[in-house]
Amino acid sequence: MGKFDLAEKYYRRWLSELPSNHPSVGVLYQRLGRVANAKGEYDTSLEWYQNSLEIDMRTHPSDHVNIGITHNSIGAVHRKKGDRGRALESYNRAVS
Repeated sequence: MGKFDLAEKYYRRWLSELPSNHPSVGVLYQRLGRVANAKGEYDTSLEWYQNSLEIDMRTHPSDHVNIGITHNSIGAVHRKKGDRGRALESYNRAVS
């Protein structure tokens, strides 16, 4: 089992043990998005990042750093997928 697979295993386990409203859930979704991105699973990565973003937007002010980081991560995935337009939109959201 590779390091990314091992990380995913532990993040998923931790996620399954937390209540859905726990503050760490958004962070875990972000980390699972990073793992999927590193494995080249871009659509899965976007799903994890979107889940993270939804939680962070509900639980943090709109200028919270986690929201910007997630928008930036979404932009990076779109760039890797060759969708420069959507990447730029996400990057702009990250800095606004």
